[in-house]
Amino acid sequence: MNASVLLWNEGIAMKLLPNNLILIVYMIIGFCGNGFVIFTYLCSKLWQEEERYFIPYLSAADLFACLVCASFGIILNLNQVTFDDSVLCKTWWFFAGFTTLLSTFYLVVIAFQRLRKLCPSERNVAMDLSRRRLTVIFLAAGSLFLSLPMPYFYGSVPFSDVRRNLTGQRCSRLYDVNRTFSLIVFRKPINHYMHLRKCFA
Repeated sequence: MNASVLLWNEGIAMKLLPNNLILIVYMIIGFCGNGFVIFTYLCSKLWQEEERYFIPYLSAADLFACLVCASFGIILNLNQVTFDDSVLCKTWWFFAGFTTLLSTFYLVVIAFQRLRKLCPSERNVAMDLSRRRLTVIFLAAGSLFLSLPMPYFYGSVPFSDVRRNLTGQRCSRLYDVNRTFSLIVFRKPINHYMHLRKCFA
């Protein structure tokens, strides 16, 4: 790697240091908070109730999304112009998409359960254990299916600075794919996830 590119990357990384500190705090809080929720629900067996069944699953999905997305963000901040591992980039985007989608889907299911409780109707039928388990499998499969295109759209791409006359590599959307279609499929999983979390907060 060119020494000038390394110095360029170091300068960018220093500017992004506050963001990295926030991501580290976010990762610690997310891990401890969601881990405590999972431990509490499993030990007290609250998850066996229909309306609380999906909460440990949501916490688990949140925990992994927190670890994957935060660590991904930190690595990106530290390698803004030196990320030349396309396979790792594709893999990270896939898992970021999968964990984010899975967490989002669990939020939707729990919100739907709360809506049914607030607006009771004769047509509302309680979900038995087999249906709940089937829902868990269906959500995981749906998240996996929707995340499969991620490696196709993202990878290590050239990144240039005209002023410095330098060219590096960054993990970003590939230039040779359909930009419109990539935006429709999944633009920024971290931002979408955080926006949805704010809506339900």
